[in-house]
Amino acid sequence: MWRDGNRISFQCKAVESGQLVLSGAYIDLKDINIAKKTIPKVKGIFEWNVTKGGKTAGQWTVDLKSGSGSVTAGPYKQGKPDCSITVEDDDLALIATGKSNPQQLFMKGKLKVKGNIMLTTKLAQLFKDNAKM
Repeated sequence: MWRDGNRISFQCKAVESGQLVLSGAYIDLKDINIAKKTIPKVKGIFEWNVTKGGKTAGQWTVDLKSGSGSVTAGPYKQGKPDCSITVEDDDLALIATGKSNPQQLFMKGKLKVKGNIMLTTKLAQLFKDNAKM
């Protein structure tokens, strides 16, 4: 795949044969601006641990405390985050698209939280406001 501005073009080949099975495909990225009024309401630093099949697939730090709404790859490097969240990648996708309720996932044990659990209640509105990508 390759990127040209806001468009990511890609092609796919079959692993077994190397034969091209998809060509000329692309995705247009849409700018998503988190409303400035939403970030100050959250005021927290979140460490997201995303798993696939129970194993860590990625880790990101989301800083909603400074007001900039920055996202960086890796663990929080300046001490402890206010809240650490562990969730399977499929469940995170459902949360982000508004198709799943984080509180229900928590109650089912599919979303684990360490630290200030009350901050997670503020994330629900943030996801809801930005779910229509």
